[in-house]
Amino acid sequence: MRRLIALANNRLIALQATAVHLRHRLTGKDDDGYSTETVIIIAVLVVLAGAVAAAVKTLVDAKIAEIGGV
Repeated sequence: MRRLIALANNRLIALQATAVHLRHRLTGKDDDGYSTETVIIIAVLVVLAGAVAAAVKTLVDAKIAEIGGV
């Protein structure tokens, strides 16, 4: 169970770093060849992945509480 929690936390940290990178892409002034639409679609996918990771973490926490770990 601790492995699952660590994995969920690592995923959330990675998603946060990706969100910061995408925010920079959306607000940056330099043209790097990525269209705004592409960046927005990727940002939406990252948000959805974050929601899934949060849901998995919630389920893992609930299972731990059910087992009696917390």
